[in-house]
Amino acid sequence: MNIHCRTTPIKRAPTQCNIYDEGKNAVIALFGVAKCKQPSVIFVENIDCILSACESEGRDDKFMRTRNRFMKEKQLVEWEGGQILVIGSSTRPELLSQEVLNVFRNRLYLPLPSFKARWSIIEGFLERE
Repeated sequence: MNIHCRTTPIKRAPTQCNIYDEGKNAVIALFGVAKCKQPSVIFVENIDCILSACESEGRDDKFMRTRNRFMKEKQLVEWEGGQILVIGSSTRPELLSQEVLNVFRNRLYLPLPSFKARWSIIEGFLERE
């Protein structure tokens, strides 16, 4: 099945630099572009870095404004019924607050491969080398 849409990936390093400097304006622009270019997919890699529940670990006001704006824009997308899909990935879902988990209602947990599966992956790589 082919899906024709615009994909906007957000990776950890650029997000930390740009989002924290630009703050909520970058989030507003990101969702604004996605709304104009529908259907769109916004993929946030390591979403726990942006939306972690660790407010007590010295998070500043910029971080909290950015986090809150992201959450608001994500909810607005759902309420408006547009063709925008926001996907977040995390290797540490335990850092996400209940609020974030509520906004990302559909979750897919992929367990780590078993020892046998990891061994076969390594063997596969070694055979190709």
